[in-house]
Amino acid sequence: MAENKHPAPYEAPTSLSPVPSDKQHEVCLEQYKAYISDLGNIGTRYATVQGFYVSVIVALLSVLALAESNKILSQLQTGTLIVVCLFAVALCFVWALTIRFYKRLFRAKFGVLKALEGNLAYRCFDVEFKLLKPEPLLLSIESNIPIVLSLFFLALALIKLLVH
Repeated sequence: MAENKHPAPYEAPTSLSPVPSDKQHEVCLEQYKAYISDLGNIGTRYATVQGFYVSVIVALLSVLALAESNKILSQLQTGTLIVVCLFAVALCFVWALTIRFYKRLFRAKFGVLKALEGNLAYRCFDVEFKLLKPEPLLLSIESNIPIVLSLFFLALALIKLLVH
């Protein structure tokens, strides 16, 4: 008998528990508050993850700079430099994927919030996004950082290989 290793995809319920019409606004408001709180928690996790990646990259740069502090870059052992650079490139790739994941997650969260706002008195996120047109670029700009750092580490490794 074959085991199913992948769980079944999520299927939204076809009907929701009925909410009395006099309570719909209150229920929607409570869902909105919970979702805002969840968005804040995700933002905190995102900032922590970004800090982790920056810390590790800075540590790798420090290893390269301080490993043999009395030698210039061309005198570092080729193997050490290549391993550190390849690890940094791999880390930057994972970092870029992480940013992409959070970008999609934030887009989805704001989409749900905007839908919930349809049942509230004022659509603050909808208005904010309209005022920020074109769309905010922070995550788009931020997603380029791992790419630029990858290119730096690749160039460093290639220079070392070509000079060696």
